[in-house]
Amino acid sequence: MKKYVTWEEIEDYAQKLKAHCAKVGFAPDGIYGPARGAIPFREIVADVMGIKKRLITPKKEALHIDDIADSGVTLQVIMRRKSHPKEYADPVKKLMQTKVGDYFITTMYYHPRSVVKPDFYTELKSKSSKDAGDWIVFPYEEVKKRETDVLKLRAQIAESTGTVNVTWRQIEGFLFDTMVECYEKGHKPTGVYGIRGGGELLATWLSNGYNLDMLDAPTERCIVINDFAKYNECELYKNCYIVSMFGKKKGDGGMFKVTNYDRIIMPYKVKNRAKGENECQRPKKQKLR
Repeated sequence: MKKYVTWEEIEDYAQKLKAHCAKVGFAPDGIYGPARGAIPFREIVADVMGIKKRLITPKKEALHIDDIADSGVTLQVIMRRKSHPKEYADPVKKLMQTKVGDYFITTMYYHPRSVVKPDFYTELKSKSSKDAGDWIVFPYEEVKKRETDVLKLRAQIAESTGTVNVTWRQIEGFLFDTMVECYEKGHKPTGVYGIRGGGELLATWLSNGYNLDMLDAPTERCIVINDFAKYNECELYKNCYIVSMFGKKKGDGGMFKVTNYDRIIMPYKVKNRAKGENECQRPKKQKLR
């Protein structure tokens, strides 16, 4: 039986996680989430909790997040490998020095059979005598055509000078159109690479929806995707198919042209969306550590 999770439910989980961390006195100095499923959670939770640092390796003082602890094996392996990459390079040598319990781990869903029990979760995956229970489908695992939503976004940009609140359905429509244009131009992508932050979230959704490899670094003929086009991306990724949801000038890869990025509020920027039109500001660039 399939259970479909909504973006609103993920946002609710983020708010509950924030409240829990405040209650237990845990103030993470960074957030780590492995690709692919953890990235959308990482971006939403980081915004809700005001966490600035996105980490590329686990850190004991950080928050470690994933979408689900099902068997728990993958999460356990990733945490140990990332913590001790040199020792884990030898497949014969069993790494036991670092316990997963040394880290604060959170997932939205938890299955009782998991070898890793998160420190915080909000949903218990149902048991089944025949299989592992419900099949959880997250909203970033499918991509559907959203023509009406995309047209509405174009109209909003053209007709309004104020802020534009982008919806998840409009992002989904952008990803669908991206793949259509990609193939129409004769580009058969080998994978997808997301620029850190919002670009990684879009890459996660695109790679899941079209069964593309999600890359740690851009390769020739891959799709390089971002939420907002940067001035130097075309120079950095010359042999790739470069696309951004928003751009400022012709040739920068932006599908929707705007003059000011400050007026665009993406749905994963929950705080900005809640502030309202007059208080919205574009967040500063974040550093990877």
